Amino acid sequence: MNAQANPYDTLEGRVQNVRATAENARHRGALVLSGDRAWSRQTAEHLIGTLPFTHIMWVGDDAPEGFQQRLSGLAHTVLGQEFDAVILDAWSGLDVDDLGALVGVIKAGGMFFLLCPPFAQWATYSDPAVEKMHIAGAGVPNLGRYLQRFIQVIESDDQVLVVEENAGLPEIEVSGEKLAQQYNLQGKTSDQVEAIDSIKALAASIAPGAFAVIADRGRGKSSALGMAASEIVQDETSRIILTAPRFSAVSQVYENFSGDEERFQFVAPDELLRYPQTADLLMIDEAAAIPVQILVSLLEHYPRVVFATTVHGYEGSGRGFEIRFSSLLNELRPGWKKLVMHQPVRWAEGDPLESFSFRLLLLDAQPAYIPDKQSVHASECSYVQLSRDELVDNEPQLSEVFGLLVMAHYRTRPFDLRYLLDAPDVEVHALLHEGHVVAVVMISTEGGFDVETSDAIFAGVRRPRGHLLAQSLAAHCGVELAPVYRYARIVRIAVHPDVQGQGLGSRLLEEVTRSMHASGYVALGASFAADARVMRFWRNHHFSPVHVGVMREHTTGSYPMLMLRPLGLAGEQVCQEALSRFIQRYQVLRETAYADIDKDIRIQLEEVTSVQVETMPDFDHELLAFTYAHRGLELSLPAIRGYLDAYPDRHYLSQIPPLQQELLERCIVQLQTACEAAQGLELSGRREALSLIRSNLASLIEHQADPEFLAYRDRLIELKAS
Repeated sequence: MNAQANPYDTLEGRVQNVRATAENARHRGALVLSGDRAWSRQTAEHLIGTLPFTHIMWVGDDAPEGFQQRLSGLAHTVLGQEFDAVILDAWSGLDVDDLGALVGVIKAGGMFFLLCPPFAQWATYSDPAVEKMHIAGAGVPNLGRYLQRFIQVIESDDQVLVVEENAGLPEIEVSGEKLAQQYNLQGKTSDQVEAIDSIKALAASIAPGAFAVIADRGRGKSSALGMAASEIVQDETSRIILTAPRFSAVSQVYENFSGDEERFQFVAPDELLRYPQTADLLMIDEAAAIPVQILVSLLEHYPRVVFATTVHGYEGSGRGFEIRFSSLLNELRPGWKKLVMHQPVRWAEGDPLESFSFRLLLLDAQPAYIPDKQSVHASECSYVQLSRDELVDNEPQLSEVFGLLVMAHYRTRPFDLRYLLDAPDVEVHALLHEGHVVAVVMISTEGGFDVETSDAIFAGVRRPRGHLLAQSLAAHCGVELAPVYRYARIVRIAVHPDVQGQGLGSRLLEEVTRSMHASGYVALGASFAADARVMRFWRNHHFSPVHVGVMREHTTGSYPMLMLRPLGLAGEQVCQEALSRFIQRYQVLRETAYADIDKDIRIQLEEVTSVQVETMPDFDHELLAFTYAHRGLELSLPAIRGYLDAYPDRHYLSQIPPLQQELLERCIVQLQTACEAAQGLELSGRREALSLIRSNLASLIEHQADPEFLAYRDRLIELKAS
């Protein structure tokens, strides 16, 4: 008589055991299928068919029939939903932001599947998701470092079932034991109870106040908002407004709300700013994903505000939010309160998938512990350039570096770790105290183009990826040959929060300045969302503002700013020309495009631009690049104004048709935007307005027939054609 077959001797049996064990413990399971693309897809589809799952999400190309699908890079659109299983097809691209988002949408008893090339070959696979790391002229990114660590974490986690093609069955700890439920699904955690009580107390208060709820995903913070709102609106005079980056992000809030939805309405953040409303309480979910400037504006208008955000998540690091936004709350809402929620709701504590994702994406990176803060002196710290090849093999030091960068930045994504390790032309410099990282700077080296490419960048015809500083100096600042030189752009700089204010940032910057100068770079640059405190820091270290964008960035709610510090004679020339052009541009736009800029930033800009320009820059090429290529209107206004004011044939100028004269008057003299002017003159839109302005300028230029102008015109036409 044959012995009864052991069900765990098959792959299907082992996967079913992982799922059953996870279900018993209210955990989630993880399975990695590493091998040929067709094999991994077929195996995943077959295994899913053996499991009692109905709500399944496939992220990647060509989802099997019956699965919901999102293309790589779009997984964030499922946040707020729940799935039995999620399959991430890394053959379609390993988007680690997707991975960070997906782990949070798998419910207890569910499973995460990762499909990937064979581990030994993965680093040589042409991954579509790393296209955003490609830098013009720098070749392909080095994918080996990030994936080396990624695979090591997978292989070292005994809670992850790893199946490799043509290999034996993976070893697992077989357990059929039914584990006790660790959470009463009908109840609330003590964290939720405390959050609800605090929110109700804030809503009942007459005085202004603020309450911040900070949690990892799955802790029930959004549910707590909904339950608190249910109790508050029982008072028929109460009205609550709910906002978030997207309506889909608050689905859990409304699922846990019962009451009159007329008194608990969702309004998008930008609409709240345009059309302020009255409410007893404003709730902001996923606050770390909303620009600080918008949060401050909301805080100034609404007296009682609840901020809820995720500590480790796709939308942005709540730790950076907590540290940087706390100072603003201290100023605007003294006595504000905070709750950090620890108890999970969607799954039980000790969930192996959550701990696996934290290690995999380094979401729980922390700065070094400094027992004696007084012992850290800037002059005694050692300055080093950290090798990224060595950093990936030194997990404690990598965690210290990334932990600092996370804390210093308002919004950090899982992709930022991949950029740190693999992006071309990136350097990491640090100060060490007793071997630990206490200050760090990440630098991108840029520029070094030929003259033809430089001309094309200036004209707006080309935008080489990964050269923000060199490109902006030409395309925005108007320094035509700037891309020919080499620059070092400071991507991020961070000082340990326990030892800030002790000169470590200054020491690190001076060391980096010497190092970059010695390496032949002509200038250091920094690009950031305009902030008075940050601007003052850079000015104190000999950086000058050379560009401020004419529109607020959607992601930050602030104007983009570029500051530059020269490192030698060539850098001095570039910086001086960029500053001279900025002074002219700022004086034209100060009461229009920059009218609502923060007053403390304005004060500093006035200090910078009040300097008398010794040599007026030549704006002829800016005029021609706007007229015959793609240079922006606002950036070209000083050039266009100067040309029209000095145009020698006033009679010919007066022959421009009335509608087009009115268009020029509105855009060039009254400084209306092309959209505003088009609307006022009943044109079809911005594109038609710009086309008419360009055609009129071309007519004036060609009537004047200046040989140098016409020669450069022909050069621009060649660049556009090429």
